[in-house]
Amino acid sequence: MNLEKGAYILAILALILIAVNFRLAYPDNFDTVFYILTTSNLFILFASVISFRKRKNRTYSSEF
Repeated sequence: MNLEKGAYILAILALILIAVNFRLAYPDNFDTVFYILTTSNLFILFASVISFRKRKNRTYSSEF
């Protein structure tokens, strides 16, 4: 498995974990742990998006 596939899998898992966090916390269990878990998953998703963009820019720049 190359790094690009790994980044996509990580982003999908982060989205699934965010959805599960909302499902488990709804409607009245929004506590500190919920916010910490959701924030950490958002950071993972953000890092994956940055990885996608850097890899895309590096691929295009090496072709020319």
